[in-house]
Amino acid sequence: MVEPVVSAAERELFGGPLRYDMGWAEHERAPLDLTMLSAIRSMPRLVGGTLRRAWTADRPALLAVAAGEVGQGIAAAVGLLAVNAVMHALLGTGAAADRLHDALPALVAGALVAVVNAGLAGLSTSRAGRLEPLVERIATTEYLEAATAVELEAIEDPEFRRLIDVAQYGAASARRMIGACVAR
Repeated sequence: MVEPVVSAAERELFGGPLRYDMGWAEHERAPLDLTMLSAIRSMPRLVGGTLRRAWTADRPALLAVAAGEVGQGIAAAVGLLAVNAVMHALLGTGAAADRLHDALPALVAGALVAVVNAGLAGLSTSRAGRLEPLVERIATTEYLEAATAVELEAIEDPEFRRLIDVAQYGAASARRMIGACVAR
């Protein structure tokens, strides 16, 4: 092994060469190693773990988020049908006043759907905002319980320390996964 060149300043400040330990950055570089297939394979486990924590944290909030998101999907489909009906009425044959009159019910339906969709989005976002810190707290507690349950000699193992360093990012990832469910 070749010894690195040590400057006088490096020797004076640090007593020798700097050692670049990049263990903390493994989590940050993880997306670079991610492939579509590995993401698809890990998705059920990650989503399942997050949903389990959310169910434990606040069931009514999780159910409200789920209902809000499903409702928004239905509202989007109904909105598209309303837009289709408006376009069909406006682009049809006949006098312009008759076409506008024919499009009016679909326009009203589209406006009502937009209002319902906005209400569901607000409900979903507010309940997800309540759920995110609760899920992060549960994940942090699980992480700390697992870390404190190991034998003291494991702390000396560099591989264990690397796992602990990387695992600390899991709680924030669980929180972000809840936020990703309602992201626009």
